[in-house]
Amino acid sequence: PARLPVYLTKNDITMNSLKSIILSITLLFSISNSHATSQQEQETLSYLKNSFSQVDIKRISRISQEMSLDIPTAEKFWPRYQEYLHRLIALRDKQLATLSSYASHVNDKKLDIKVAKTLLKESLAQEELRVTIRKKLVTGMHDILTPIQQMRLYQIELLLDAELRAGLLSQVPLAE
Repeated sequence: PARLPVYLTKNDITMNSLKSIILSITLLFSISNSHATSQQEQETLSYLKNSFSQVDIKRISRISQEMSLDIPTAEKFWPRYQEYLHRLIALRDKQLATLSSYASHVNDKKLDIKVAKTLLKESLAQEELRVTIRKKLVTGMHDILTPIQQMRLYQIELLLDAELRAGLLSQVPLAE
């Protein structure tokens, strides 16, 4: 039988994990490479990944609550959703590497035109990949979900990403 995630309230979903992520991003941008060790950066990135893991667990709970799938549908839905989540995590790891590189260059005041072009190109490619991954999830559920459920899944995914990214991006200094 399918094991459905435990339900959490909306407020439980992201607040503590989001605070941890925001703190980690702030920390990442406060570490100057000339004074920090690679180990400090790795510890911060490791903490960030752990915080994101907590968000992922809560994401599953929120999807479960908002989608209200019956058992037969859930048994088909969750394996595909897990595949999506694995792709999203791999993408997020790439985005964290890009963010770490950006933080390093900003902290050392070495963000020049060449680096900016490279980081911008990477970031735009990652955004395109995010859209592709989400589109594949939603359209790939056509044999499991009704079109209305597909729309609902798409809306929930957009909302979850917007909530997480708004907090995260507010801590990233603009390029100068």
